[in-house]
Amino acid sequence: MVRYLVASFPWSSDVGDDIARTLGLTHTTLETKQFPDGESYVRYPPIDVSTYDGLILVQRAYPPDQNTRLIQVMLATHAARDLGVKHIHIVLPYLPYSRQDRRFRDGEP
Repeated sequence: MVRYLVASFPWSSDVGDDIARTLGLTHTTLETKQFPDGESYVRYPPIDVSTYDGLILVQRAYPPDQNTRLIQVMLATHAARDLGVKHIHIVLPYLPYSRQDRRFRDGEP
């Protein structure tokens, strides 16, 4: 049986709590801070993430911090993989950049 952990960022902990409660899973809130140069610090709290096979990562990426919050998701995902988590599901109630899903003008990504 796959053991899942729900981890959320501090500003998304209410959604993380709801998901964990509904699924009967453990919930933890990630530690975050911002370095003086503006870079993000993300850390799984003192919980042995490596004992879980799966992770449900919850992040609100609403403006104005959508760029930073996408990077935080990448950092948290990388850390979980590095700690041995095999299955990662990301819950993003707002997905930045989803409006630009195709090229409208030459030169756009």
